[in-house]
Amino acid sequence: MVDFQRLTIKDAIRSRPLLGLVATSAALNAGLWFAALQFFDRQGAAVVLHYSVDVGIDFVGQGEHITVLPLTGTILLLLNLVVGFAATNADARVSWVLWTTMPLFQVILAAAFFFIWRINF
Repeated sequence: MVDFQRLTIKDAIRSRPLLGLVATSAALNAGLWFAALQFFDRQGAAVVLHYSVDVGIDFVGQGEHITVLPLTGTILLLLNLVVGFAATNADARVSWVLWTTMPLFQVILAAAFFFIWRINF
């Protein structure tokens, strides 16, 4: 059982909920990297990278720019993990909030990728 009030870094590393959150986030991010590199042409054609309801298509770029989505996911995953470990001594609840949002960020980025993919193909 994980004590959510008092948490040491050693206990956090051993906790199954944290390992599950990290594994889920990493798997989602790896899937996003795979999809971004597989479905968008990195060599040539212009693709729609942003669409808004009010304006419509408002940003067109090269297919390789789609890698910004999985890169953002990787940075957020690492940042939340590191800051969560740094905050364990101050307040374990802050750490758990950071760690539990990691999969949510990945799902939001995957949804954004899906909509961009749907607009283009």
